[in-house]
Formats: sequence, structure tokens, C-alpha cells
Amino acid sequence: MARENQGLQIGLIVAVMFAIIFGVMAFMFYRSYTDARGDVAGKNEEVRNMQRQRDDALGDNQNLKTMIGVGVGVAVPVATIREEFTKEMAAHLASFPDADRTYKKAVEHLNDAVQTKNASLAKEQAASQSLRTTLEQRENAAKLQLAKVLGEQKKAADDLQDTSKDYVDRRQKLTDEQKRLLADVDRTKKKADGDVAKIQTDRDRVKAESDKLAVGLRQAREKIEVMTKPTFEKASGKIEWVNQANRMVWINLGQADNLNRLTSFSVYDGRTGDVTRAVKKASIEVIQVLGPHLAEARITEDKISNPLLPGDVIHTPLWDPGQQRHFAVTGSIDIDRDGKSDLDLLLTLIRTNGGVVDCWQGQDGKRYVAPGRKSPIDGDTNYLIQGARPDDSSPRPWLDVHSAINDDADKWAIKKVRLDDFLAQIGYRRETRVITYGTGAPPGQLRSTAPQGGAPKSTGTTSGLFQERKPPKPPAGNGTR
Repeated sequence: MARENQGLQIGLIVAVMFAIIFGVMAFMFYRSYTDARGDVAGKNEEVRNMQRQRDDALGDNQNLKTMIGVGVGVAVPVATIREEFTKEMAAHLASFPDADRTYKKAVEHLNDAVQTKNASLAKEQAASQSLRTTLEQRENAAKLQLAKVLGEQKKAADDLQDTSKDYVDRRQKLTDEQKRLLADVDRTKKKADGDVAKIQTDRDRVKAESDKLAVGLRQAREKIEVMTKPTFEKASGKIEWVNQANRMVWINLGQADNLNRLTSFSVYDGRTGDVTRAVKKASIEVIQVLGPHLAEARITEDKISNPLLPGDVIHTPLWDPGQQRHFAVTGSIDIDRDGKSDLDLLLTLIRTNGGVVDCWQGQDGKRYVAPGRKSPIDGDTNYLIQGARPDDSSPRPWLDVHSAINDDADKWAIKKVRLDDFLAQIGYRRETRVITYGTGAPPGQLRSTAPQGGAPKSTGTTSGLFQERKPPKPPAGNGTR
């Protein structure tokens, strides 16, 4: 029995504990529920306040759209309104600062403009009224003046009728005077035409006499040169010593003669009188000026059958002792026969050898004159070098310049020399290598070359003629070594 009561007590205790626990939990759940309901009520109030604020903002937004005239009855995005606002501000308030680019400022600006225009309009209306008043006054004055003029016109018509007879008489007199003056003008014109024809005839006669004198002057100059010179050209110098082994010569020209290095000479036999008509035997080029009347030159062209000898004379049309030769150049200059112009090479040859080019015909056919010259060709010009004459298919300006330079040379009786003759006289040699193939080809023209990237090597002993070159001492007298 006691054991059963103990079980009941335990069960009762457990039941009480569960009841207490459930009660506490129920109280806590109720408390949380009450707090949650309060929070929900607060949140609902906040939502209602936000909805009221949104409704107010939407109303204000619609009111603002209505005020600015955008989106009336139609939903327009804010981005579209902003884009339209930017365009309108740029179009109408471009000169305003960014802070003043608003619709309010635009309205103020338009109002100011309207007020200004109204004031200007009122001023213009007042001025217009003043002008109308002035116009009325002038019209009244004009009416009075017109009445006066009409009266004077009637009086003038009466006077005209009275003076018409006198006018006819005066007109007849003027007509007679005009005829007399026209007759005088015709006589004067005929006399003037006769004077002009006489002057033209005199001018043609003077020109013909001038041309005749120019031809006579040229002929006289040529005769004087023939009579005063046993030869047309004299030698520039002579060879004093020859070293044929080293292909060197020494000439009797030097510093005192204003001789320059690289000056080329043609060599002629010592018995030659006129070097321009003699046959050239060799060419030399000055490489070193040794003294007042001594220079060293290398042989650039010669013939084994006609070797150079002491006493042979040398000549170049480019240089004279102590003076400069002047040249003009015309025509097409093709030295190496390759179809291309060698004008620059010819000018360089002349200037390198101490000559002066007064004028020349360029590759474009135009005439060029040396700086500082008053005329292209004058009495100081010594030679006219003639290249190939332009054919009839050449441009007209080309032909005109060529003729003009030749006419100037004829006027001043300038010596004309063909390009090939000139090159021969200065000792110029075209650097042209001719190779002959076949059974008769000289073996020496085809020599083996060094291997690719290798250095050339001697294939044997060399001739005694090929020695180290040393400048020889000037001899005591003329001789050949």
C-alpha cells in the first residue's frame, strides 16, 4: 500500500512539474505573441506612413510634370524628362552658367526678353509715329512745292516756245563746228599714221643695220683672232719629266699659276701648233702641286705606240694660268650614252677644273643663270658647249631656250664647241668597260675572284713593274726614266 502511494506521489509530482513547465511556456509564448503583435502594428503604421509619403511624392511629381508641361496624362520616364531638359537648356540657355540652367531661370530670362522687346517695340512705335508725322509734314510741303514747280513748268514751256527758233540756229552752228572738228581729226589721224609707218620703217632699218653690225663684229673678231694668233689656242703648259713605269708625269705649272688638284689636261706632241686641231696623244690629271711651277700628274689615258715624252705640250679649255674660263651649256648632255642626262657631271667637271659656268640649259629645258650675273652671256663668256640639239618633237619652251642661248652666243661671237670635242680637249675619258666573249676574248679580262667571304690571294710572283710607289725626286734636267 505504501508502495502504491509512493508511485502516486511521484506521478503527482511529475504532473505538477509538467503543469508548471507548460504554464511557464504558455506565458512566455503569450508574451512573445503580444510583443510580435505590437511590432506588427508598428510596422503596419510605418508602411501606411510610407505609402502616404509615396502618394504625396507621386502627387508632387505629377504636379511638377504638369507645371513643366511634361507627361500630362501620360507616364513619362524621368530619364526621358532629364534628356529633354538637357536639350532645351543647351538650346535656349547655352550662355548661362550651369547653376542657372533651370526652368525658373528660363522663365525669368524669357520675361526679361519680353520686357525688353516690349520696351523696344514701344520705342519703335513712338519713332514710327514721329516718322508718320514728319512724312505728313513733308507731303504737305511737297504739294506746295509741286504747285510751285507746275507753275514754273508752265512758264518754262512758254519760254521754250519763245526760244525754240534761237535753239535751232545754235544747233545748226554746233553741227557745222562738229563737222569741221571731225575733218581736222581725220587729217591729224592720217598724218599720225604716216609718222608711225615712217618710225616703223626707221626702226626696221636700224634693226637690220644692228644685225649687220653684229655679224660684222663677229666676223671681225674672228679675223682679228686669226691674224693675231698663229694658232687658235695655245698650249697651257708642257711636260718636264715622265716616269712611264709609275705612269706619272711632272709639268711646268704650279702654285704661281693658280693650278688646282684634279685639273685634267690633254697631251699633244711638242711640235703641235694648234692644239684644237691636233690629235690628242694622252690625258693626265693633276694629283699634287709641288712648287710655284711644278706639279705631279698621273697618266689617265695613253697609247703604248705613242708614249709621252718631255716637251709634249698640255692643254685644257677649262683653265688658263692666272685666270678663269667662262662657259655656257645648251642642249642635251649625255656623256656616257646611256640615255640619261649627265648635265650635273659636266658642270662638276668644269667647276672642279677652275672654270665658271655663266648659264646653262637645265634638264627641264629652262635657262639657269649663275648668281650675280646681269646677263646670261656677255663678252666674258669664252665657250658655248653644245650638247645634242632637241628635235622637233621636243616641247616648244625647250626649243626656244636652246635658240635663245645660241642667239646670245652669236651676238657676242662666242666660240661654240661640241660636247665630244670639249671632253676630248679636257682629257676626259668615259669609264666604259667592254668585255668580249668567245674564242678571241683576252684571258686577262676574266679573272677569278676570291671565294665568298674570303680574302683575295696572290697566285704567284708579280712583275718587276709592280713596285711600291715612291714619289721621285725632281730631276736636274729633262729626261726619260
